[in-house]
Amino acid sequence: MEESTRKPRRIIGQKHIVKGPYGVDSLSHLLTLIRDHGFPAPIKYGGANRWDENEILDWIERQAEARFAAAE
Repeated sequence: MEESTRKPRRIIGQKHIVKGPYGVDSLSHLLTLIRDHGFPAPIKYGGANRWDENEILDWIERQAEARFAAAE
């Protein structure tokens, strides 16, 4: 079995995404990213929306790879 370099799972809330280091500046921006740009959908947890941080980091990495591939 291959060893993973992935960080342990961290579940984060909407406020952390909007005010965090992910480039999301408002709730409406977050919803647009989910609806139109493939941003990971939330996990319903205890009646609130939560996200797996690894899914967000993977999404950001895919966006960067697509940008670099388009530039070639």
